[in-house]
Amino acid sequence: MYKDKKVMILGLARSGIASAKLLLRDNAKLILCDSKDNDTIRQNLQGLDLKDATVLLGVDPVNYLKDIDTLVISP
Repeated sequence: MYKDKKVMILGLARSGIASAKLLLRDNAKLILCDSKDNDTIRQNLQGLDLKDATVLLGVDPVNYLKDIDTLVISP
């Protein structure tokens, strides 16, 4: 369903990482964003295959919004 779609996930705590795992299995092109850039967020990303993903930590992702197909907002 999301194969080759650009999906942005805002928030990389538990539900954001769970969403990323599901979307990676579906071969989505991910843009992962979190307003924080800390060890907890970086640990959450470990173990994910992010070779084709864009990771934005502590950066405003507004410039990437125009290029996405779907937005996932993690609580």
